[in-house]
Amino acid sequence: MIRSLRAFRRLPRAERRATVRAALTVARVECALRRRPLPLVVEGLGFRLGDGPEGSETGERPHLDEAERRRVRATRRVLGLSGRPQCLRTSLVLGHLLRDRAPILRIGVAPGADGVRAHAWLEIDGHVLDASRADTSGFRLLTHAASGG
Repeated sequence: MIRSLRAFRRLPRAERRATVRAALTVARVECALRRRPLPLVVEGLGFRLGDGPEGSETGERPHLDEAERRRVRATRRVLGLSGRPQCLRTSLVLGHLLRDRAPILRIGVAPGADGVRAHAWLEIDGHVLDASRADTSGFRLLTHAASGG
């Protein structure tokens, strides 16, 4: 922890601000996930859960400006402290921090050696933004049913 605090203090001011903002968003996401179903969490964070065909299969990443790349780095910095896979939380945090780009949360499943694997990522402008840098091509998209009354 002390090493992390020292590293944080050495960051440029803009990186520190982005890191604090990402940490606050992580706390918001954690609280929301414990209280609400995922579709409502995504809606409350200001973007949408994908339901339907996937966008680009070109492997191109969306163009992000420096401020947006800073948000990605900050999110990875904050969630990387746990040492365990965080694809859903990372996608939720980034979806909120990049909500002005109208991201879509995608969740997919794929067969794995130990059963079914699941993965979450964002799609922006039809391109995959996956902060974990995993290959999303082998995952079949999950769809969600609209809640009826």
